[in-house]
Amino acid sequence: MLGASDLTGATVGGLRVDYGRIAPKVRLLLGLSYFHSRFDQQAITRFERRLDSIVNPAIHDSINLGRISLSDIIGDVDFQFVLPQGHGITAYLGTGVSIHLRNGSGAAINGTFMEDALDVITAGLNGTMGFEFNLSRAWRFSIDGAACCRVV
Repeated sequence: MLGASDLTGATVGGLRVDYGRIAPKVRLLLGLSYFHSRFDQQAITRFERRLDSIVNPAIHDSINLGRISLSDIIGDVDFQFVLPQGHGITAYLGTGVSIHLRNGSGAAINGTFMEDALDVITAGLNGTMGFEFNLSRAWRFSIDGAACCRVV
């Protein structure tokens, strides 16, 4: 699940690779994911009104910012503590770190301090928990929940 305020139309993709066990009950996972979305019209309109009230409060101008997008490329490393539950089922709890490469773009903000404010490189902390079901020696099915918070 992906949650964000003021954004709409998210495109999300990712790849996780299980590196294997690095200790008897600890495995290492490496991930790379991508997120892209636009600021919704309500957020854009609110920003346009704020700009209009600052530029010339006595006269209503028609400021049109167009589309403004936000994307994020995330690389992460997670350590999962595995708890075998029986034949073919494993529960796990994990924690890790991530790096976020965020990019804001739009015709009205390109080359401005606003784009600079949206373009950031920052770290994050991750947490995961879930269950894994062995379908065969080579294939597993996982159900998990993950949370990530950026460290600003």
